[in-house]
Amino acid sequence: MFALPKFEPQNFTLGSGTLQPDPVIMSTGHVDTAVYTSPERFAAETELFGKVWLNIADVADVANPGDWIVRDVHCRSASVLIWRDKQGKLRAFHNICTHRGMKLVWGESGNSLRFSCPYHAWAFGADGRLKAVPDEGCFPGLDKEASALRPVNLGVWEGFIFINLDPEPRQTLAEYLAPVSARFQNL
Repeated sequence: MFALPKFEPQNFTLGSGTLQPDPVIMSTGHVDTAVYTSPERFAAETELFGKVWLNIADVADVANPGDWIVRDVHCRSASVLIWRDKQGKLRAFHNICTHRGMKLVWGESGNSLRFSCPYHAWAFGADGRLKAVPDEGCFPGLDKEASALRPVNLGVWEGFIFINLDPEPRQTLAEYLAPVSARFQNL
């Protein structure tokens, strides 16, 4: 039988400063209902979820080249497209066409090495680059490089896919998970 290691409350950081676990919750296991109903707490957590690493999927969900999944972070009004390119590299992008802000992918998962926006059919490759624009001559001065999909920071730990919506995360995924990953070594 697998036994989890004991955790003693310690200060930790989520990339936004040092935090201390709530000693009452840690000692009793009981969480006050205000944690779930407080608008102030929800606002603080919503802000935090835009700055920390979020476990969003498993690598098995995008195992093969062309596999993709969409994950929504509702409290941040964000839709993220996680995609494995033909070389096998995982990538994450905001699931928004850079032309008119239309949601690019409407499904939950699938396999494709190219997506076409349903609005004007701009086509993007698995590397996020804008590959094709119908009637491109109607867009003088179009900069295809600047029109690429907006990347989302992505990292993998022990087969789990994490994203960070902050364009410049304050911590790497390894730094963020250091307190936890050290506890699971040699288990």
